[in-house]
Amino acid sequence: MQKSSVLFVASLLFAAAGPAQALQYKLSPLLVDSASATEAFSINNAGTVLGLAQLNLIQAVVWEQGTARQLSHDPQSYGSYGLALNQAGDVAGYDYYPHGIVRAATWTAAGRQPVSLSAEYSRAVDINAHGVTVANGFGGYAQDSWSWDGATLTKLLPFSPAYNDSPGSPLRPGTTAHAINDLGQVVGSGGTADHQSHAALWTNGQIVDLHGGGTGSAAKDINNAGQILVNTYFGQDVRAGLWQNGALSYLGEHSEGNGMNAQGAVVGWAGFGEGAQHAMLWQDGMEFDLNAQIVGKRFGFTYLEKAYGINDHGQIVGRGLTADGSYQAFLLSPVPEPGAWLMLVVGLGIVVRVKRRARAA
Repeated sequence: MQKSSVLFVASLLFAAAGPAQALQYKLSPLLVDSASATEAFSINNAGTVLGLAQLNLIQAVVWEQGTARQLSHDPQSYGSYGLALNQAGDVAGYDYYPHGIVRAATWTAAGRQPVSLSAEYSRAVDINAHGVTVANGFGGYAQDSWSWDGATLTKLLPFSPAYNDSPGSPLRPGTTAHAINDLGQVVGSGGTADHQSHAALWTNGQIVDLHGGGTGSAAKDINNAGQILVNTYFGQDVRAGLWQNGALSYLGEHSEGNGMNAQGAVVGWAGFGEGAQHAMLWQDGMEFDLNAQIVGKRFGFTYLEKAYGINDHGQIVGRGLTADGSYQAFLLSPVPEPGAWLMLVVGLGIVVRVKRRARAA
Protein backbone atom coordinates (compact mmCIF):
# COMPACT_ATOMS: atom_id res chain seq x y z
CA MET A 1 0.00 0.00 0.00
CA GLN A 2 2.81 2.35 0.93
CA LYS A 3 4.72 1.45 -2.24
CA SER A 4 1.65 2.20 -4.35
CA SER A 5 1.28 5.55 -2.60
CA VAL A 6 4.90 6.42 -3.37
CA LEU A 7 4.48 5.61 -7.04
CA PHE A 8 1.20 7.51 -7.22
CA VAL A 9 2.65 10.66 -5.63
CA ALA A 10 5.72 10.48 -7.86
CA SER A 11 3.65 10.12 -11.01
CA LEU A 12 1.53 13.13 -10.08
CA LEU A 13 4.59 15.25 -9.42
CA PHE A 14 6.34 14.37 -12.66
CA ALA A 15 3.13 15.03 -14.57
CA ALA A 16 2.89 18.46 -12.95
CA ALA A 17 6.43 19.24 -14.08
CA GLY A 18 5.82 17.98 -17.64
CA PRO A 19 6.43 20.17 -20.71
CA ALA A 20 2.73 20.96 -21.29
CA GLN A 21 2.66 22.68 -17.86
CA ALA A 22 6.09 24.33 -17.95
CA LEU A 23 6.39 26.13 -21.27
CA GLN A 24 8.42 29.21 -20.50
CA TYR A 25 11.11 30.84 -22.60
CA LYS A 26 14.02 33.21 -22.30
CA LEU A 27 13.96 35.77 -25.13
CA SER A 28 17.19 36.80 -26.88
CA PRO A 29 17.45 39.27 -29.77
CA LEU A 30 19.64 38.23 -32.71
CA LEU A 31 21.62 41.29 -33.73
CA VAL A 32 23.77 42.31 -36.68
CA ASP A 33 25.84 45.50 -36.55
CA SER A 34 24.39 48.32 -38.67
CA ALA A 35 21.37 46.26 -39.74
CA SER A 36 18.04 48.10 -39.82
CA ALA A 37 16.14 44.80 -39.58
CA THR A 38 16.84 41.11 -39.07
CA GLU A 39 14.87 37.88 -39.41
CA ALA A 40 15.64 34.27 -38.39
CA PHE A 41 14.35 31.29 -40.39
CA SER A 42 15.98 28.10 -39.10
CA ILE A 43 17.86 26.68 -36.09
CA ASN A 44 19.66 23.34 -35.83
CA ASN A 45 20.33 21.22 -32.75
CA ALA A 46 23.73 22.86 -32.22
CA GLY A 47 21.96 26.20 -31.83
CA THR A 48 23.23 27.63 -35.13
CA VAL A 49 20.67 30.05 -36.57
CA LEU A 50 20.13 31.07 -40.19
CA GLY A 51 18.45 34.31 -41.15
CA LEU A 52 18.95 37.60 -42.93
CA ALA A 53 19.93 41.17 -42.22
CA GLN A 54 18.85 44.35 -43.96
CA LEU A 55 22.11 46.21 -44.50
CA ASN A 56 22.66 48.24 -47.63
CA LEU A 57 21.01 45.24 -49.28
CA ILE A 58 19.60 42.00 -47.86
CA GLN A 59 22.29 39.53 -46.81
CA ALA A 60 22.08 35.96 -45.51
CA VAL A 61 23.43 35.68 -41.97
CA VAL A 62 24.41 32.80 -39.70
CA TRP A 63 24.53 33.27 -35.92
CA GLU A 64 26.89 30.91 -34.09
CA GLN A 65 27.55 31.23 -30.36
CA GLY A 66 26.26 34.77 -30.38
CA THR A 67 28.37 35.92 -33.32
CA ALA A 68 26.87 36.86 -36.69
CA ARG A 69 28.60 36.25 -40.02
CA GLN A 70 27.40 36.97 -43.53
CA LEU A 71 27.32 34.27 -46.19
CA SER A 72 29.38 34.82 -49.31
CA HIS A 73 27.71 35.40 -52.66
CA ASP A 74 28.49 35.53 -56.36
CA PRO A 75 30.45 38.76 -56.94
CA GLN A 76 28.09 39.50 -59.85
CA SER A 77 25.06 39.32 -57.57
CA TYR A 78 23.66 41.80 -55.07
CA GLY A 79 23.74 39.37 -52.20
CA SER A 80 22.69 36.02 -50.74
CA TYR A 81 19.46 34.78 -49.19
CA GLY A 82 19.45 31.65 -46.98
CA LEU A 83 16.25 29.65 -46.53
CA ALA A 84 17.16 26.43 -44.69
CA LEU A 85 19.85 24.94 -42.46
CA ASN A 86 20.72 21.30 -41.72
CA GLN A 87 22.27 19.80 -38.58
CA ALA A 88 25.81 20.18 -39.96
CA GLY A 89 25.27 23.90 -40.59
CA ASP A 90 24.95 23.59 -44.38
CA VAL A 91 22.66 26.21 -45.93
CA ALA A 92 20.28 26.17 -48.90
CA GLY A 93 19.19 29.41 -50.55
CA TYR A 94 20.01 31.62 -53.50
CA ASP A 95 21.89 34.64 -54.80
CA TYR A 96 19.86 37.51 -56.18
CA TYR A 97 20.81 39.68 -59.13
CA PRO A 98 19.58 42.77 -60.99
CA HIS A 99 16.18 42.62 -62.68
CA GLY A 100 14.81 40.14 -60.13
CA ILE A 101 16.94 37.19 -61.24
CA VAL A 102 17.66 34.56 -58.57
CA ARG A 103 20.00 31.55 -58.73
CA ALA A 104 19.93 28.54 -56.35
CA ALA A 105 23.01 27.87 -54.25
CA THR A 106 24.23 25.96 -51.19
CA TRP A 107 26.83 26.87 -48.58
CA THR A 108 28.78 24.04 -46.93
CA ALA A 109 32.19 23.56 -45.31
CA ALA A 110 33.56 23.41 -48.87
CA GLY A 111 32.18 26.88 -49.60
CA ARG A 112 29.42 28.27 -51.79
CA GLN A 113 28.26 26.08 -54.68
CA PRO A 114 25.63 26.94 -57.32
CA VAL A 115 22.80 24.48 -57.96
CA SER A 116 22.83 24.06 -61.72
CA LEU A 117 19.21 24.12 -62.85
CA SER A 118 18.26 24.87 -66.44
CA ALA A 119 15.42 27.15 -65.29
CA GLU A 120 15.62 30.90 -65.79
CA TYR A 121 15.11 31.50 -62.05
CA SER A 122 15.79 29.09 -59.19
CA ARG A 123 15.87 28.80 -55.40
CA ALA A 124 17.27 26.05 -53.17
CA VAL A 125 14.72 25.66 -50.36
CA ASP A 126 16.04 22.88 -48.10
CA ILE A 127 19.02 20.59 -47.49
CA ASN A 128 19.06 17.36 -45.48
CA ALA A 129 21.73 15.69 -43.34
CA HIS A 130 23.22 13.95 -46.39
CA GLY A 131 23.60 17.21 -48.31
CA VAL A 132 20.72 16.45 -50.68
CA THR A 133 19.09 19.70 -51.74
CA VAL A 134 15.63 20.45 -53.06
CA ALA A 135 15.19 23.41 -55.37
CA ASN A 136 12.48 25.10 -57.38
CA GLY A 137 13.01 26.42 -60.88
CA PHE A 138 10.62 28.71 -62.68
CA GLY A 139 10.28 30.86 -65.76
CA GLY A 140 7.65 31.52 -68.38
CA TYR A 141 4.51 29.61 -67.41
CA ALA A 142 6.19 26.65 -65.72
CA GLN A 143 7.52 25.89 -62.26
CA ASP A 144 9.25 22.60 -61.51
CA SER A 145 11.10 21.10 -58.55
CA TRP A 146 14.21 18.94 -58.31
CA SER A 147 16.31 17.12 -55.76
CA TRP A 148 20.07 17.47 -56.21
CA ASP A 149 22.77 15.36 -54.54
CA GLY A 150 25.68 17.47 -55.75
CA ALA A 151 26.01 15.59 -59.02
CA THR A 152 22.58 14.43 -60.22
CA LEU A 153 19.33 16.33 -60.62
CA THR A 154 16.09 14.37 -60.18
CA LYS A 155 12.88 16.05 -61.28
CA LEU A 156 9.86 15.68 -58.99
CA LEU A 157 6.74 14.28 -60.64
CA PRO A 158 3.69 16.53 -61.19
CA PHE A 159 0.15 15.44 -60.34
CA SER A 160 -1.00 15.35 -63.97
CA PRO A 161 0.36 15.74 -67.51
CA ALA A 162 0.11 18.88 -69.62
CA TYR A 163 -3.30 20.17 -70.56
CA ASN A 164 -4.59 22.76 -73.03
CA ASP A 165 -6.67 25.65 -71.79
CA SER A 166 -6.35 27.54 -75.04
CA PRO A 167 -5.19 26.54 -78.54
CA GLY A 168 -1.42 26.61 -78.91
CA SER A 169 -0.77 27.23 -75.20
CA PRO A 170 -0.21 23.92 -73.43
CA LEU A 171 0.23 24.29 -69.69
CA ARG A 172 1.89 21.92 -67.24
CA PRO A 173 0.68 21.72 -63.66
CA GLY A 174 3.71 22.92 -61.71
CA THR A 175 5.38 21.69 -58.54
CA THR A 176 6.77 23.59 -55.55
CA ALA A 177 9.05 21.84 -53.05
CA HIS A 178 9.38 23.15 -49.49
CA ALA A 179 11.29 20.58 -47.42
CA ILE A 180 13.22 17.30 -47.48
CA ASN A 181 13.89 14.91 -44.59
CA ASP A 182 16.93 12.69 -44.05
CA LEU A 183 15.14 9.76 -45.75
CA GLY A 184 14.92 11.76 -48.97
CA GLN A 185 11.17 12.32 -48.73
CA VAL A 186 10.14 15.72 -50.12
CA VAL A 187 7.00 17.76 -49.38
CA GLY A 188 5.49 20.80 -51.06
CA SER A 189 2.57 21.36 -53.38
CA GLY A 190 1.53 20.53 -56.92
CA GLY A 191 -0.91 21.99 -59.41
CA THR A 192 -3.80 19.80 -60.52
CA ALA A 193 -5.60 19.63 -63.85
CA ASP A 194 -8.52 21.59 -62.36
CA HIS A 195 -6.20 24.48 -61.40
CA GLN A 196 -6.00 23.75 -57.68
CA SER A 197 -2.90 23.51 -55.54
CA HIS A 198 -2.67 20.37 -53.40
CA ALA A 199 -0.22 19.49 -50.65
CA ALA A 200 2.14 16.82 -51.95
CA LEU A 201 4.59 14.18 -50.71
CA TRP A 202 7.25 12.75 -53.02
CA THR A 203 8.45 9.35 -51.83
CA ASN A 204 9.82 6.24 -53.57
CA GLY A 205 9.56 7.94 -56.95
CA GLN A 206 5.85 8.66 -56.54
CA ILE A 207 3.75 11.73 -55.72
CA VAL A 208 1.11 11.42 -52.98
CA ASP A 209 -1.81 13.83 -52.67
CA LEU A 210 -2.18 15.13 -49.08
CA HIS A 211 -5.03 17.54 -49.77
CA GLY A 212 -7.65 17.29 -47.04
CA GLY A 213 -10.14 19.86 -48.28
CA GLY A 214 -10.48 23.59 -48.66
CA THR A 215 -9.62 25.63 -51.73
CA GLY A 216 -5.95 24.64 -51.70
CA SER A 217 -3.13 23.31 -49.53
CA ALA A 218 0.65 23.14 -49.24
CA ALA A 219 2.96 20.90 -47.19
CA LYS A 220 5.63 23.01 -45.49
CA ASP A 221 7.79 20.57 -43.54
CA ILE A 222 8.42 16.87 -42.84
CA ASN A 223 10.40 15.16 -40.08
CA ASN A 224 12.12 11.77 -40.11
CA ALA A 225 9.09 10.16 -38.43
CA GLY A 226 7.04 11.07 -41.51
CA GLN A 227 4.89 13.69 -39.75
CA ILE A 228 4.02 16.44 -42.22
CA LEU A 229 3.06 20.06 -41.59
CA VAL A 230 0.25 21.08 -43.97
CA ASN A 231 -1.38 24.49 -44.42
CA THR A 232 -4.92 24.34 -45.80
CA TYR A 233 -6.54 27.37 -47.41
CA PHE A 234 -10.23 28.24 -47.19
CA GLY A 235 -10.57 31.26 -49.46
CA GLN A 236 -8.67 34.03 -47.68
CA ASP A 237 -8.30 32.03 -44.46
CA VAL A 238 -5.64 29.42 -43.65
CA ARG A 239 -5.32 26.67 -41.03
CA ALA A 240 -2.20 24.79 -40.01
CA GLY A 241 -2.48 21.03 -39.64
CA LEU A 242 -0.42 17.93 -38.92
CA TRP A 243 -0.62 14.96 -41.29
CA GLN A 244 0.19 11.67 -39.60
CA ASN A 245 -1.06 8.08 -39.81
CA GLY A 246 -2.91 8.92 -43.02
CA ALA A 247 -5.02 11.72 -41.55
CA LEU A 248 -4.84 15.51 -41.21
CA SER A 249 -5.54 17.14 -37.83
CA TYR A 250 -5.97 20.91 -37.70
CA LEU A 251 -3.88 22.77 -35.12
CA GLY A 252 -5.50 26.17 -34.77
CA GLU A 253 -7.91 28.75 -36.16
CA HIS A 254 -6.60 31.40 -38.59
CA SER A 255 -3.15 29.83 -38.33
CA GLU A 256 -0.19 29.16 -40.56
CA GLY A 257 2.60 26.70 -39.78
CA ASN A 258 6.15 27.08 -41.01
CA GLY A 259 8.43 24.57 -39.27
CA MET A 260 8.47 21.48 -37.05
CA ASN A 261 10.93 19.35 -35.10
CA ALA A 262 11.55 15.63 -34.67
CA GLN A 263 8.88 15.38 -31.96
CA GLY A 264 6.18 16.94 -34.15
CA ALA A 265 6.08 20.31 -32.38
CA VAL A 266 4.99 22.96 -34.91
CA VAL A 267 5.72 26.70 -34.98
CA GLY A 268 4.15 29.43 -37.06
CA TRP A 269 1.72 32.26 -36.45
CA ALA A 270 -1.97 32.98 -35.98
CA GLY A 271 -4.16 35.97 -36.72
CA PHE A 272 -5.36 38.18 -33.90
CA GLY A 273 -7.50 41.32 -33.77
CA GLU A 274 -6.98 44.17 -36.25
CA GLY A 275 -4.83 42.06 -38.54
CA ALA A 276 -2.05 41.42 -36.01
CA GLN A 277 -0.18 38.11 -36.11
CA HIS A 278 1.37 36.39 -33.11
CA ALA A 279 4.10 33.75 -33.09
CA MET A 280 2.61 30.40 -32.07
CA LEU A 281 3.61 26.91 -30.94
CA TRP A 282 1.47 23.78 -31.26
CA GLN A 283 2.70 20.92 -29.09
CA ASP A 284 1.17 17.86 -27.40
CA GLY A 285 -2.29 18.82 -28.63
CA MET A 286 -2.07 22.31 -27.14
CA GLU A 287 -1.71 25.80 -28.64
CA PHE A 288 0.56 28.46 -27.17
CA ASP A 289 0.86 32.16 -27.98
CA LEU A 290 4.62 32.55 -27.53
CA ASN A 291 4.19 36.15 -26.42
CA ALA A 292 2.55 34.85 -23.25
CA GLN A 293 5.32 32.35 -22.48
CA ILE A 294 8.26 34.76 -22.09
CA VAL A 295 9.96 35.23 -18.72
CA GLY A 296 12.51 37.96 -18.06
CA LYS A 297 13.53 40.85 -20.30
CA ARG A 298 11.78 41.57 -23.62
CA PHE A 299 14.55 43.74 -25.13
CA GLY A 300 12.24 46.29 -26.73
CA PHE A 301 10.02 43.79 -28.55
CA THR A 302 6.42 44.96 -28.80
CA TYR A 303 5.37 41.43 -29.73
CA LEU A 304 6.71 38.34 -31.47
CA GLU A 305 5.00 38.15 -34.84
CA LYS A 306 6.20 35.00 -36.66
CA ALA A 307 7.97 31.82 -35.58
CA TYR A 308 9.81 30.12 -38.43
CA GLY A 309 11.89 27.29 -36.97
CA ILE A 310 12.18 24.98 -33.95
CA ASN A 311 14.94 22.49 -33.12
CA ASP A 312 14.71 19.23 -31.18
CA HIS A 313 15.63 21.02 -27.93
CA GLY A 314 12.60 23.29 -28.28
CA GLN A 315 14.53 26.44 -29.20
CA ILE A 316 12.48 28.66 -31.51
CA VAL A 317 13.48 31.42 -33.93
CA GLY A 318 11.52 34.01 -35.87
CA ARG A 319 10.89 37.72 -36.03
CA GLY A 320 9.23 40.25 -33.79
CA LEU A 321 8.15 43.87 -34.00
CA THR A 322 10.14 46.35 -31.93
CA ALA A 323 9.10 49.64 -30.37
CA ASP A 324 10.60 51.66 -33.24
CA GLY A 325 8.50 49.75 -35.78
CA SER A 326 11.32 47.60 -37.21
CA TYR A 327 11.55 43.83 -37.42
CA GLN A 328 14.10 42.02 -35.29
CA ALA A 329 15.13 38.36 -35.25
CA PHE A 330 14.58 36.52 -31.98
CA LEU A 331 15.63 33.31 -30.27
CA LEU A 332 13.46 31.66 -27.62
CA SER A 333 15.18 29.17 -25.32
CA PRO A 334 13.08 26.97 -22.98
CA VAL A 335 13.59 27.48 -19.25
CA PRO A 336 12.17 25.40 -16.35
CA GLU A 337 9.08 26.86 -14.74
CA PRO A 338 10.12 27.75 -11.15
CA GLY A 339 6.79 26.64 -9.70
CA ALA A 340 6.94 23.24 -11.36
CA TRP A 341 10.52 22.60 -10.28
CA LEU A 342 9.72 23.72 -6.71
CA MET A 343 6.76 21.32 -6.65
CA LEU A 344 8.99 18.55 -7.97
CA VAL A 345 11.70 19.14 -5.33
CA VAL A 346 9.17 19.31 -2.48
CA GLY A 347 7.36 16.28 -3.82
CA LEU A 348 10.53 14.22 -4.04
CA GLY A 349 11.14 15.08 -0.40
CA ILE A 350 7.70 13.69 0.42
CA VAL A 351 8.46 10.53 -1.55
CA VAL A 352 11.75 10.03 0.33
CA ARG A 353 10.03 10.44 3.70
CA VAL A 354 7.30 7.97 2.75
CA LYS A 355 9.91 5.42 1.65
CA ARG A 356 11.83 5.85 4.94
CA ARG A 357 8.65 5.21 6.94
CA ALA A 358 7.96 2.15 4.81
CA ARG A 359 11.39 0.73 5.64
CA ALA A 360 10.95 1.47 9.34
CA ALA A 361 7.56 -0.23 9.48
